[in-house]
Amino acid sequence: MIRIRTAAATVAIVAGAAFLIGGPYMAYRGFDGRSQVRAELKAEHIVTPEDASRPNVAVVDGPTAQVQADIIKVHALKASGGKTYAQLARTDPARETVFQGDMLRTALLSSVLAWNVANLVIGLGVLVTGLGVVALLVGLAIRKPEQLLLTALEGVREPVTA
Repeated sequence: MIRIRTAAATVAIVAGAAFLIGGPYMAYRGFDGRSQVRAELKAEHIVTPEDASRPNVAVVDGPTAQVQADIIKVHALKASGGKTYAQLARTDPARETVFQGDMLRTALLSSVLAWNVANLVIGLGVLVTGLGVVALLVGLAIRKPEQLLLTALEGVREPVTA
């Protein structure tokens, strides 16, 4: 029984330590990904137009890139009479404008996707760190439960009687 408890405690402690290393690293990589997206978008000096849902805002993150992509779609559909690139005839002069709009939207939506994945990685990093703390505490509790009980009881004092 003691061997099983020792093995379980060791596994929990090792897993907890691994999670405590991996979790913060994941969060760091997520913040780094967001920083890269922000730097690339900022370098383009894009500002949303007056008719966007958020007018005159610098495009520097996922949400503002989404706003810009949405308004480009509106403008492209307006230029083509409501038709998409695939619906336009090859000889239609609006085809090039819609094509350019689609390419810009694709680039912006890639930034939106990267931003959202980075946010997911940050959240998972925090979750993994929390799991690491729990696993480490469980491992320590399994290894020496009597010591954990004594430590908890040290804080309990006898009531003062007058």
